[in-house]
Amino acid sequence: MSVVTPQYTTSSVERRRHVRQRAHSIVCVKLDSDNGGILLNLGTRGLSFQAAALLDPEQDLILHFTLFDTGETIEVAGRVAWLGRTRKEAGIFFTDPPDRT
Repeated sequence: MSVVTPQYTTSSVERRRHVRQRAHSIVCVKLDSDNGGILLNLGTRGLSFQAAALLDPEQDLILHFTLFDTGETIEVAGRVAWLGRTRKEAGIFFTDPPDRT
């Protein structure tokens, strides 16, 4: 069973350059600080997630998460691309994406 399914938008304008996959099971994301959250969607160049604590838009991040279906642990560097109104939902672009896609 795959942990992600394709995410399609009803909008005629897709802002992303790379397709994202929506998580259909809970995937926990741990940050290098005392924060973490739940993965919302994942792509080859970034992800979005809901954090437990406020995020700093200027902070470099190291994210850790384990894919449910394969058990593979991922560690990737990223930066905040956008923040939601609460500053807890964020889009992250990978600054050093894994070699495999």
